[in-house]
Amino acid sequence: MLHAIPKKEKPVIYVPVSYPLPILPDGVYVRSIKTNWDQMQIDELINTMDSDIALGLTPACVIAWTDGQYGVMEDIKSILGICEEREVWCHVDGYSMYY
Repeated sequence: MLHAIPKKEKPVIYVPVSYPLPILPDGVYVRSIKTNWDQMQIDELINTMDSDIALGLTPACVIAWTDGQYGVMEDIKSILGICEEREVWCHVDGYSMYY
């Protein structure tokens, strides 16, 4: 169930460029972050979040993607550190982790 976004908020969700884009309610922005060998570029994530904050947007969530079937493994420790610093929720999508 999707929850209503307060009108004053301009939330942003960050995903790796290789991640299938989620369907979101109106007013939620999505930023695709470039990857190196299917890992989100940490510097790009930081710079994009800082730019969005300067524009008055609210970083809301980073979606990290790990997929044992295709060998995708994000730098979860770095991403969690960034999210913790900025008080942003981090979702790790662990599809096919049993491989």
